[in-house]
Amino acid sequence: MSFALEPGNAHFIGICGAGMSAVAIMLRNAGWRVTGSDYDYYEPVSGALRRAGLPFIKGYRAENIASDIGLVVIGKHAKLVPESNPEVAEAFRLRDLGRVEVRSYPEVLHELTRDTTNLVVTGSYGKSTTASLAAWVLVAAGKDPSWFLGAVPIDLPAGAGHGQGSVFVLEGDEYPSANWDPRPKFLHYNPRIVVLTSLAYDHVNVFQTVEDYRATYRELVRALPSDGVLVACADGEGVLELAQEAPCQVITYGREGAWSYRDVARQGDSTTFGLVTPDGGARTVQMTLLGEHNAQNVTGVAAALLGNRLVSWEQFEGAVARFQGIRRRAELRTPGARVLVYEDLSSSAVKARAFLAALRAQYRDARIVALFQPHTFSFRSRRAAHWYQELFADASEVLLFSPPELEGLSSDEQLGHDEIAALVRGGNDRPVTVVRDAEETLAELESRLRPGDVLAMMTSGGMGDAVDRVVSWVNERFPA
Repeated sequence: MSFALEPGNAHFIGICGAGMSAVAIMLRNAGWRVTGSDYDYYEPVSGALRRAGLPFIKGYRAENIASDIGLVVIGKHAKLVPESNPEVAEAFRLRDLGRVEVRSYPEVLHELTRDTTNLVVTGSYGKSTTASLAAWVLVAAGKDPSWFLGAVPIDLPAGAGHGQGSVFVLEGDEYPSANWDPRPKFLHYNPRIVVLTSLAYDHVNVFQTVEDYRATYRELVRALPSDGVLVACADGEGVLELAQEAPCQVITYGREGAWSYRDVARQGDSTTFGLVTPDGGARTVQMTLLGEHNAQNVTGVAAALLGNRLVSWEQFEGAVARFQGIRRRAELRTPGARVLVYEDLSSSAVKARAFLAALRAQYRDARIVALFQPHTFSFRSRRAAHWYQELFADASEVLLFSPPELEGLSSDEQLGHDEIAALVRGGNDRPVTVVRDAEETLAELESRLRPGDVLAMMTSGGMGDAVDRVVSWVNERFPA
């Protein structure tokens, strides 16, 4: 079926996931009537759904699927299985009766990307920012692209958009597509251009070995058409080795790539760097983003868009200079306050180090207090215990927020809170204090924060309600 050409009524089970919400918004913008449900919800996704006018119900019940629904989209979460979820069970019952179609969101995207030039951005890190920037540059250049992001952008109206232009930008995820479909999500996206940032091992709960993890990307690269393009980060772990298997043109980028960056410098509210082109020419690029890792991301977008003549230099430079980034990626939550609070997902060691390094480069003499919750499976796995070595090299001190118990890791595989605290203390020579809830966090911050400090909040969860409470408290306690 062609979802783009035949709008109808769709229901999303698990709508508050980043990818699910983005596809729901895309269908809504394409003329569908969309409803949804979820067990729980958090900002910024819940706010994005509300702004898009998408209602969603808290809790899973069979009656959430209205009688006029023709398409049910089911997320990948472990709770979304018919054996234990009455709403999912009802969806499959209706499917077996021929009354609804049941799909994963990657399958929906497969239909929506059949007739476009698809730019898929993927890798261990940087993909959300890189994909968001690529979509923003095309929008600002008047190319009217479509886009799908696993994050909430600041500059674009939503995490997904359905344009009439020829280019579709997608953030590619190597996770299994659905509880019934083990294929990596990005294999559904009909790739024509792939930007590959890194193959650093991650998601140890899904991929048991480095080889298992990288095998998914090998499938993607080998699926590129002969007239496609692989835009490969020369700095990314394992990328150049895999690029040798590409059946198409390869364009490299990074510190040493055909498209390269140099002389990254922060000046006031902007970062500048030299962008060197394959013919040896150089131009100075200005961006609002922090850190060398974002110079790398911008260079990847240049290689993908300028290297394929999708935009002009003037369009590219103007859009990059205005790009504000995405929510929860080094996002400044207290602009103007005398203590600056930045929030970042920091879902892996590479991302966490890059975030803190960018803050240290910007605020060289400031005291940086890291409020860190090891929320992801990888941070909780014994196989990733080495991640904590030098993790907080650029922080002045660390507040370690208690992690939640995770389903999917056995007690033998899962690092306990005390073990994580010992790893953080053992790998760093700076003070480490354990906090267990928002009240303890605020009490510790009250005793140590002072004007001029930077607070780095690092979690892929919400630390209960601590994140929003800390932001409100800092704005009240340290107003401009």
